[in-house]
Amino acid sequence: MTVVYVAGPMSGIPEFNFPAFVEAEKKLADAGYDVISPTAKGKPEGDQYDGARPYEWYVREDLKMLLEADGVALLPGAQNSRGARMERQVAEFLKMPVGSVDEWCEGKIYHGDS
Repeated sequence: MTVVYVAGPMSGIPEFNFPAFVEAEKKLADAGYDVISPTAKGKPEGDQYDGARPYEWYVREDLKMLLEADGVALLPGAQNSRGARMERQVAEFLKMPVGSVDEWCEGKIYHGDS
């Protein structure tokens, strides 16, 4: 099954934009994807995105998840987030498919046999 990483803005947004991430995770899962996300439940205690650690720590953790994915689904506003822009650049450098959540859910993103 294809694993999709959700990237989008978090910093400076109420609740770190968790509601948008959770909605995207559900839409992608309902479309048949395995989903990983910075807001994913099941992380060890203390590793949740809560703003308590330095920004760079979260970026490192998010990159680890990104590298486990087959592609990246972008939330609205991703182009305005330095973290999401960097995640997109890494994905494109690695020739991973990248598109909006809706494009993934509508089957518009080619992701091979993943």
